[in-house]
Amino acid sequence: MLDRLHHKFHKNMVTHIAEDMNEEELEALLRGLKNLHKFLEELM
Repeated sequence: MLDRLHHKFHKNMVTHIAEDMNEEELEALLRGLKNLHKFLEELM
């Protein structure tokens, strides 16, 4: 249950952040999120 709530939180967060972004801004956001994901993966 907590995993589902956590997933929903992140999905809603990204949706709200991205709602007014153009395609170029969304691509930059995606690159940044991928870099963050890679960084966090390397910590483990």
